[in-house]
Amino acid sequence: GNVYSVGSGGCHIRKVTPNRVTSVFAGLSVCGYLDGERSVAQFSTISSIVIDAHDNFYVADRGNYVIRKINMAGVVSTLAGKAGVAGSLDGLNQEKRSALATNMTTEGMLDGLGEEARFLWPLNLAMDRSGTVYVGDGYHVLRKVSSKGEVSRVSCKDEMGRDVIFFSGLSSMVTDDKGNVWLYEISSQGI
Repeated sequence: GNVYSVGSGGCHIRKVTPNRVTSVFAGLSVCGYLDGERSVAQFSTISSIVIDAHDNFYVADRGNYVIRKINMAGVVSTLAGKAGVAGSLDGLNQEKRSALATNMTTEGMLDGLGEEARFLWPLNLAMDRSGTVYVGDGYHVLRKVSSKGEVSRVSCKDEMGRDVIFFSGLSSMVTDDKGNVWLYEISSQGI
């Protein structure tokens, strides 16, 4: 099949066919923000791409603080986050902050639907079999985005069975057939 990668500058997605023909799949050579047909859409610092079973693309548009979707028809839309606006709160409002989160940085963690959600730096993406997109946000927080654009923070268990909501240098992740999300932390150098 085809191989897709982020073009230089992070403003577009490149496509390489099995015959080694390279072309721009989506975006332009100039960074910015614009939804619409993939040939005129603009991105800013793409950091990750995943593709679902229906050939929809999900893009971590770090420079715009959003998760974008490119549907099968080639139309780019913003699935979650508000372009140009980084997050600053945990949960839907201040009353919903957890005790742990108030002692840690909470930048980039506003959960919500579509444009209500906020990201700090959506860096890494992974997708499970159900189509849920997992987002490594700002190296420290794991978020998930539903196909409808609903964003929520993911709590994980450490080796002692304790809940973990902040990570120390989350650098990459993958999902497996059982629905597990495997994370790699730079500082712990482990999964």
